[in-house]
Amino acid sequence: MARFSSLNRMAWLAIAAAVLAGVLVGAYGVYAIRHDPNIPFLYDRDGAQWIRLDEPVTLKAHAAGEVIRRYRTTFVVEKAPAVAILHIQGMRAASVFLDGDCVFEAPDDLSRWKEPCTVDLTPRLTPGAHTVRITVLNRNGPACLIAYCPELGLYSGEPWEASNDGRIWTPAVPVERAHPYEPAQEIMSIPEVFAEWLPVYAAIFAAAFACSLALRRYPGVQAALPPSTVRWIVLGGWLVLSANNMWKLPLGLGFDQAGHFDYIEYIARTWHVPLASEGWQMSQAPLYYFISALLFRVIEGVLPDESLVCLLRIVPILCGAAQVELCYRTARRVFPARGDVQTLATVLGGLMPMNLYRSQYVSNEPLAGLLIGCVVLLAIALLQQREQFRLRQCVAIGLVLGLALLAKVTALLIMFPVAFAIIYAGCAGEGSARRVAARTIKALSIVFGLAGLIAGWYYFRNYIEFGRPFMGGWEAVRGIEWWQDPGYRTPNQLLAFGDALIHPIFSGVYSFWDGIYSTLWMDGFISGMADLETMPHWNYGFVLPGMWFALLPTLAILIGLAATLSRPVKSSSSGLILAALCVGIYFAALLLLFLTNPFYCVVKAFYALGALSSLALLGAVGFEKMLRWGPARPVIHALFACWAVSAYLGFFVW
Repeated sequence: MARFSSLNRMAWLAIAAAVLAGVLVGAYGVYAIRHDPNIPFLYDRDGAQWIRLDEPVTLKAHAAGEVIRRYRTTFVVEKAPAVAILHIQGMRAASVFLDGDCVFEAPDDLSRWKEPCTVDLTPRLTPGAHTVRITVLNRNGPACLIAYCPELGLYSGEPWEASNDGRIWTPAVPVERAHPYEPAQEIMSIPEVFAEWLPVYAAIFAAAFACSLALRRYPGVQAALPPSTVRWIVLGGWLVLSANNMWKLPLGLGFDQAGHFDYIEYIARTWHVPLASEGWQMSQAPLYYFISALLFRVIEGVLPDESLVCLLRIVPILCGAAQVELCYRTARRVFPARGDVQTLATVLGGLMPMNLYRSQYVSNEPLAGLLIGCVVLLAIALLQQREQFRLRQCVAIGLVLGLALLAKVTALLIMFPVAFAIIYAGCAGEGSARRVAARTIKALSIVFGLAGLIAGWYYFRNYIEFGRPFMGGWEAVRGIEWWQDPGYRTPNQLLAFGDALIHPIFSGVYSFWDGIYSTLWMDGFISGMADLETMPHWNYGFVLPGMWFALLPTLAILIGLAATLSRPVKSSSSGLILAALCVGIYFAALLLLFLTNPFYCVVKAFYALGALSSLALLGAVGFEKMLRWGPARPVIHALFACWAVSAYLGFFVW
């Protein structure tokens, strides 16, 4: 009894620690937004707005280099003021001219751009009209400005003008105004498509509604479809879809396909791991590319080039399909006596669009996601078997974690939930406090030591070559510099949501939430094809309305998360708390990536593909809670069926 009381205290302490960590991270985030020059977060203040030149958004990457923009405004002085201080902040350096004369020279140190500068205009002000012109310089990003002088009534905003060359001037626009991508707005909206396909969805809804009523009346029918059978149905449908799409999707489809293929071919030719500076995608960890290189060498010369590229999709397809099995096994582990919850988790995870479309082309994401999900399953098993905790259980976790780290650096994030599982399980064993501590430290050493032995050489080599172990594709140290719109972040980008429910394609250009939602429940960035004429031939009559139906599983995931966190002791014992930690950490990482890399392309939910089974678990818990209200069951089942059909048929290329 004392041991379980200790575990209860530990569960509450873990929740308290997580809350405290969240508060500290939030406090640091506020500080970093205000002071860290590497976080270009622009917020209006003191009555002035951050402004920019009104330029159309482009989906192409900008080449590295200096960006210069000019801003101006005219004001009239009736009587020379006693004091007139102009406050300016440029992104990232600003020079001020009054009536053509330079009164403030931009500092050379661009890293101090978040420190506002002041310019005393008082000695130069005489009665009459004056013009303030401010030149802003930035490197690898847009040149934006905020300026104000309360004594003169000057506040940067729409009355100001902006210019690219100093000759043609146009009204400046606030950075908070959405950065529009007009071509995407011309595509049919979800309401238009939904209205056109309403009869189809009405039929699906009616059929599912009737089936739900029948299942309540004849429960024996439901028993004929156990979760294991549902798993095979979903898996079979998944493989049929993939086999169909393999030959029909364009060869160049997918995010950075040429870069991934170059990586595979490089290894197939040399059997060496390239440096991060040797190619566009060669900053990625090598495991997936070695596996694909083996397949490349087997089929090279036997098949034409087009078939070779298509067959290289086999590895991600198999990894994506294995996620269906993983969702089923994870749900069975957490809910061994709840077949209905297992079924919900299997269908939700098995048909989640980010896994469906991301696994249809050459990519390392599916393999990394699968291995990370396997680590989560092993850690959940460790939590549940805590009273029979054995160090040998940690060997499997360490081996799979090491492989995951060799597949993609994002596997680092799962180390925190794994550490929690080991500490929690270690404290459940019998023995003195010293023995428990020794056993826990030994278990942690086994897991992270094995992972380090398997993957550490790769990250150590990065450190030797580039001075840092972890390399992102945007790191300038690679010698491959670029940037993308919008180039900055604003409160509106962080808080707004709604475009994904009307015009979801490229809605990630507008806000974090639109980007996450549109890439989780559909291919919101059309597989990395910046040209809408080459967008993948998904069935948008199903894909687009599916965004509305996806509100139901989204709500289920949120309810499941709240239910899990509200019962930390029970959730820790079942393993659900590990799923919540996994989802929370990946979400926090996506948010950090959003803030520190102000490019539209980083707002992608599938970076959290390793949390797929965790999302499925939380969603199943949420659905179970909603389905307890009997009158709503047929409606929920019908809406869920509409979502499932949309997800599957939407990505089945005809």
